[in-house]
Amino acid sequence: MLFKILVILHTMGATVWTGGHLVLAVTVLPITLKNHDLERIHQFEEHFEGFGLASLLLQVITWLWLSWIYFPGFQNFLAFDSYLSTYIDISTFTSESYALSRSLKFCVSHSIC
Repeated sequence: MLFKILVILHTMGATVWTGGHLVLAVTVLPITLKNHDLERIHQFEEHFEGFGLASLLLQVITWLWLSWIYFPGFQNFLAFDSYLSTYIDISTFTSESYALSRSLKFCVSHSIC
């Protein structure tokens, strides 16, 4: 039962995160590019940022918990010796590099680096 709840929560977090980026890409960016008005993006970020970061945090927590279920103590987590460990390792590295790039973008755009 716990596993199912974790998967549902993880999926909900992914849906909010992905949906927010789709809304940004499909509705906000075309208008912003057409009118050369970057303020629209900042307005969208102000409204979505709380939901987006909460959903991202939810995904990280559920990902760690689900990974713990499959790899107790994270033994053989980076072994790449099975399909599951390879899949989780690749998705982890992809997610981490994306999170790092977003953090750097935030840092640079707010002149705090």
